[in-house]
Amino acid sequence: MWSGTVTVPENQRVIVYLKDGRIRTTDWPRGKKLGSLRRFKAGTASATVAVAPVSSSISANPAKVDCGQASELKWTSAETLDADISGMSPVPLNGQSSVVPKQTTTYELTATGPGGVTKSSATVEVNPVVLSSLTASSTEVRYRRIGDKVKEINNVTLNWSASNADTTALAPFGSVAANGSRSMEIVPTQTSNGLVDETVTYTFSASNVCGGSDTKVAAVHIIGSIEPIPAVLLHSVFYPTDYPTKHKPSLGLVRSQQQALVPPANGFTKYLEYDPEAKLSLAGYADERNTKEYNQALSERRVQRVKDYLVSQGIPENKIETAAYGEEKPLDKATVVDLQAKNPNQPPEARAHKFRATWLAYNRRVDVVLLPTNRESLRFYPNTAPDSEILWQRARPDEAVIEKNQ
Repeated sequence: MWSGTVTVPENQRVIVYLKDGRIRTTDWPRGKKLGSLRRFKAGTASATVAVAPVSSSISANPAKVDCGQASELKWTSAETLDADISGMSPVPLNGQSSVVPKQTTTYELTATGPGGVTKSSATVEVNPVVLSSLTASSTEVRYRRIGDKVKEINNVTLNWSASNADTTALAPFGSVAANGSRSMEIVPTQTSNGLVDETVTYTFSASNVCGGSDTKVAAVHIIGSIEPIPAVLLHSVFYPTDYPTKHKPSLGLVRSQQQALVPPANGFTKYLEYDPEAKLSLAGYADERNTKEYNQALSERRVQRVKDYLVSQGIPENKIETAAYGEEKPLDKATVVDLQAKNPNQPPEARAHKFRATWLAYNRRVDVVLLPTNRESLRFYPNTAPDSEILWQRARPDEAVIEKNQ
């Protein structure tokens, strides 16, 4: 009610008015009569003060998180003067905070007040495990290339996914999204001709800052071939004098000249795989003897006979073009001299000096041209063929001789 210092003089009475704190001093006559007295009597007294205890609590929601996921810490305290959370101090006496731990972490709240110190904790469990997958739509594909043209190639689609990852990459392409797909043509690294037998490996890697990682591998096997452009060996075909005849248009393509057409037929059949638009162009000729009309018809029979033979060897009829020039566009004598000089098969001595017969023989032929390259057949005369004498002679051979050699 009141506190203060009171001075009591000798033989005086001091009156304190507790209501307003006034002090009044008056004489105290009795004090002179009492004499010397003990003024104080020692004693003891006690009082109990009740202090409220300190209390606190902390919680985490959610208590389990994936790497990189946040958890909300909430805490309260009572009868507290200060609060501390490990790794976050100082903190308000009551509050909340978002945390993103990289590993399982226990957050301890220490609350201090007049009533003492109390501790409470909450643990956030971090899942560092990365789960990933990588699949290929096909594990084996075919590849075929002829020359500069790819004739067979397959697509493969890669599908990948990753959870609980913040960094993902697909080798050999580099960084990718955590989930995705990619479709591509599978091409071998081999560039040289030969069989193809390779395995292409794709690696998907996923990781997070919490130390988790996972790797998946998908392998694609490539089989097939890389082939050169098929060689088409073109040889001109030569005919005996006056063959084929009008009545026997299939007569006159002797055995050696049939054999000369086999390599072009085989080569061209393979060449069509390289260039399906390719064609063979046949041009028929006759030597200058007989009339223009006769020679024109003769050259037409010659080119038709060659076409029929090539068709019999498997070449589609629509892949063969024909033209007949009769005695027009003959090889001049200078060209024949040059051809004979370069011919790897030189004529027998008996024919070496009979140039006119040789020149006429060179003009009884069918040339073969590969389209669209316009590569022409070799015009070397078959000087050493078993039936070359029949082809070379100026006179018309008997039909029996032709049939025997056909």
